[in-house]
Amino acid sequence: MTEYHQKFVSESIQGPLIMILNYKKGYLVDSDEVIVKVEDGVLRSMINWQTNFFEFNRPRTEMNLTQAEELIGIINRKKLTKYI
Repeated sequence: MTEYHQKFVSESIQGPLIMILNYKKGYLVDSDEVIVKVEDGVLRSMINWQTNFFEFNRPRTEMNLTQAEELIGIINRKKLTKYI
């Protein structure tokens, strides 16, 4: 999922942002320009997609993390009982 998201951001967000916003040295942009683009709706779709992506995937990621921690605990207990 991380690889998919990185690829999507690189191809579908960063590229268009370069075309939409006037970048200055150091990847800086004028914050007023960003606000105008958000209010005009130009950036709103990108922001909404990112927000929805993270809201949709956060519970799954948290569940995976919990399961991974449980598995680590099981493995560690098995290692301890092996030496006892």
